[in-house]
Amino acid sequence: MSIKQGKPTKGEVREFWEWCGLKFVQCDCVNPGLYNHSHVEDSNGYIIGKLPPIDLNSLFKYAIPKMAKGHEIRLIIPPNTIDRFIAYIGHNNGIENKDPALALFWAIYNYAQIGV
Repeated sequence: MSIKQGKPTKGEVREFWEWCGLKFVQCDCVNPGLYNHSHVEDSNGYIIGKLPPIDLNSLFKYAIPKMAKGHEIRLIIPPNTIDRFIAYIGHNNGIENKDPALALFWAIYNYAQIGV
């Protein structure tokens, strides 16, 4: 499996949030065709509206709690740099990105894919 580091596709984002327990609901409420809409529910069934952004707040709210306990998560700035972040989960190779949220997103995405 290759490790991606750029901007995720819509499919990758949806797959990621589904792994985190979010559900995509197509609703044909009351009057089919007139009120058709879809929304996102969290794992408790609460409607959150649309997909959360890929930012550190959302990752810590939805993704980190879904990981198996005991995995060390590190988000570091390498020495002598100011514009790079590396996210590590356990002892795996780090994921490097200019955006700390994307570095952490891809580290968790790979964790979810291969069950580190």
